[in-house]
Amino acid sequence: FEPTYKFQPKTSLYERRPDKKLRAPAWCDRILWLAKKFDHIKQLSYKSTMDLRISDHKPVSALFQAKCKTVVVERKRNVYADVIRMLDRWENDSLPKVELEGASVSFGPVRYLVESQASVWISNTSQVIAHWRFTPKFEETALCKRWLHIEPTYGMLIPGERAEIVIRALVDNETAQDLN
Repeated sequence: FEPTYKFQPKTSLYERRPDKKLRAPAWCDRILWLAKKFDHIKQLSYKSTMDLRISDHKPVSALFQAKCKTVVVERKRNVYADVIRMLDRWENDSLPKVELEGASVSFGPVRYLVESQASVWISNTSQVIAHWRFTPKFEETALCKRWLHIEPTYGMLIPGERAEIVIRALVDNETAQDLN
């Protein structure tokens, strides 16, 4: 197509008036485009519109055929749900889990000045390190009654490890008063 610059304003006549700066007509109007992959875009046309008279330039236009990514809303929703499920599973797998064997302890008859003993086993069934600890009841300072002793009162288990918690009961002169 013909040059799109330098026209007399609001006309289709190239600028040739002697009182104006004389410039040769030029093709200085262009359309710039960019694609990540060159083969994803194809220019179908590039033209000027000579019958518009609003400036000393004539507008240019282009038509492109482009490959564009589209979002399939249902698929996006499914992928999002899958990611959330995977993150939940990962988070749950990252939580420590322990199991107690012998969680209920019975000493049978406890006799004066005769120590009774029972064991509870704690196992780490998770894939991460598990820390455990016995704590006093709400608004109490002692871990347990004076006639009971627990060893150990805290610990750490690597995945698959288990530990024995020994609970001893002993009624002596000091603790007998607490039972009456």
